[in-house]
Amino acid sequence: MPPDVRDRIDAWSKAVAGYLLQRSVVFIDMEADDRPRVVSGFLRTASGTLVRVGARFFVFTAGHVARDLVNPERKTGWMAPLNAALTIPAPRADRPAFCAVVSGGDSEEDAAVLEVHPKWVEAVGLGGGNFLMLDGLLPTCGPAELQPFERVVIFGTPSVCTSSGDGGTQVRPLLFTSQVRGPDPNARPGIKSYAIKYEKVGWGTLREGREPDWMSPPHPEGMSGGSAWLIPDVRQFHPSMMKMFGVQLGVYREDESLRVGPIEHWVNILRFGFDAQLREALEQYLGSLGD
Repeated sequence: MPPDVRDRIDAWSKAVAGYLLQRSVVFIDMEADDRPRVVSGFLRTASGTLVRVGARFFVFTAGHVARDLVNPERKTGWMAPLNAALTIPAPRADRPAFCAVVSGGDSEEDAAVLEVHPKWVEAVGLGGGNFLMLDGLLPTCGPAELQPFERVVIFGTPSVCTSSGDGGTQVRPLLFTSQVRGPDPNARPGIKSYAIKYEKVGWGTLREGREPDWMSPPHPEGMSGGSAWLIPDVRQFHPSMMKMFGVQLGVYREDESLRVGPIEHWVNILRFGFDAQLREALEQYLGSLGD
């Protein structure tokens, strides 16, 4: 690859990653003594995206993440924002619980929405600007409308890119671009999802204070719940122009593709899985899309 092309892609990747870092969280499975759970030498992690509706705060993630890692009663899971240092401090008992309500965790679409406590938002240093607004979503785009070969960005925190030590848990999120293959051929009847090509060349993880490492993407386990974004075809690009069209749900090893659920599943959980006030806000927004 010519150096000038690589420099442009590096700059583009860094800008996109910085935008997504501010709007993403990592889930970490914890032992009873507040140590991260290690499985086969790696931390057990998952991903999520921060979304705001009015003065209420939510996290979009996969349904199986909510079932496995978000357990307010046993407090087995820990959630933290991906800040610039990419370092998650060890949990403390006096930190506020992050989860207020989980909705949709048992949905057939494998989608879940968490409403998080405002006290948690304040305690971890987040502000309203860290949360994606509704106009950053692409709720009207289904697998039939997203065309094959369109370029997309996938963002999340693979387990193999994490480590734990005395200084806390180190997380290196993964950003890679890929192509839409089309509707998921393995989806269950009536359940919409995309197949996204998992490319084996040219993308990498981000380390503190460094340019992206160029490498073949690692195994994507731990990226479940991560965000999928449509890249606009424009000359003057800014990361805020991207729209989140889905959430990563799994991987098909046999054909090296990711399974991504369309964002409409999560929007519907917001509409029907919480309360009348939130439903009214969502219906007003969705109605404005047709104006």
